[in-house]
Parts: sequence; C-alpha cells; structure tokens
Amino acid sequence: MKFTKILLFLVIVMFVTIPGFAQTGNIHGKVTDTDGKPMVGATISIDRQGITQHFEVKTDNRGQYLHAGLPTGQYQISVMRDGKKALTQPGVVRFGGDTAVDFDLKQAAAQGVSEEARQKAAEDKAKAEATKAAFEQARTAMISKNYDEAIRLFQEAAEKDPTQHVIYANLADAYSQTKKYDDAAKAYNKAIELKPDEAAYYNNLGIVQGSAGKIDDATKALQKAAELNPPGAGQ
Repeated sequence: MKFTKILLFLVIVMFVTIPGFAQTGNIHGKVTDTDGKPMVGATISIDRQGITQHFEVKTDNRGQYLHAGLPTGQYQISVMRDGKKALTQPGVVRFGGDTAVDFDLKQAAAQGVSEEARQKAAEDKAKAEATKAAFEQARTAMISKNYDEAIRLFQEAAEKDPTQHVIYANLADAYSQTKKYDDAAKAYNKAIELKPDEAAYYNNLGIVQGSAGKIDDATKALQKAAELNPPGAGQ
C-alpha cells in the first residue's frame, strides 16, 4: 500500500512537471561584411513574432554567433550596423532544433538589398496610400458639397505629403467655396510654389483675390496667367 502511494505520488509529480519544461531551440550563423570578411562584434537582433520577445547576441572573432534556448516559433533575425538593421531574415526555431541564419552583406549590397531601403520603401508606400485615401475622401466630400469636411481632409492629405501641388489647389477650391478667400489665396500660392508654370493656379488665385477685394494682387495674378496661357486668362 505504501509502495502504491509512492508510485502514485511520482506519477502526479511527473504529470505536473513535464509540461513545465520549455520547448526551445537554437539559432546560429555567420556574418560577413561588405568586403566579405567576418563581421566581428556585430549585434544580432532576434525578434520573436506573434508573442513579442526580443533577444540579442554578438558575433565572435570569426563573425559567428549562437543563441541557445530560444522558445520555439517564428523569428525575424537582423544584423545591426550603426544602430540600424542592415539586413533582416526570417527563421524558425523548432523544439531541439538548430537553425542556421547567415548574413552576407557583400552579396546583399550587390543585389541592392538594404533593410533601410526596404523600410523607406514601405514607409513611402504607406504614406502614398494614406495620402491618396484622404484626397479621395476629400473629393467625395466636395462632390457632396460638404466643404468643411473637404477642407479637413485636404489638409490631412497635405500634411501627409506636402509636395503635391494638386492637393493645395483642391484645398484652395474648397476654401473658395466657403468664401474663405484669404485661405484660398494662401493655398493657391502654395500650389504655385510647387508648380510655378501652371497658369490655372494664377488664374484662380486672381479670381479669389478679386473676390477678397484685393484688386492689385488679383491683376498681377491674372497677368501672370495670361503670360503662361493667353487664351485661358480670366476664365
């Protein structure tokens, strides 16, 4: 009876304890720089996906690294240079496994692969998409004659990408519709600053300045429009 109790106790302990063992694996690799030489003392950033966890390890005098005891899962492994991610690669840690992730910065440079360039491209794409979305929503608001909302959205689009003259021209039109002629003139001037050869912007600037009672300024703007596009001036 005593033996049975001891055996039962051991079974319970094993049942409780075994799940407590972490399922881990290793990631290792070698890093070579843009000259093809081992990259000594480089920081390797290891980020677990899904469940956010961050680990770091440095390369040795042979440019090699090893991080043992990583929880199983999907990872993004990056080699850092000057505090930035020079190159990133995915990796999977399996229970008891040893995953190799090497970095060849010379080959990456030859292929034009740069993590910084990738990130910038992704940021530029996201900015362009956000600008386009705000602009299209603003145009929809203009069609619905919801001019205050259109102004807000055109301003939002301009903040996201202040290099687009079309945004400022449309913003000026929205201001003009609400008889905010001074604001409209400022927006047209910004559009002209970005595209100084657009006669329509000078023409519309002259019209809003005339509506604001600024006859001299309006005359100058319309004269400039006539210089750039004589048939369209004052229309």
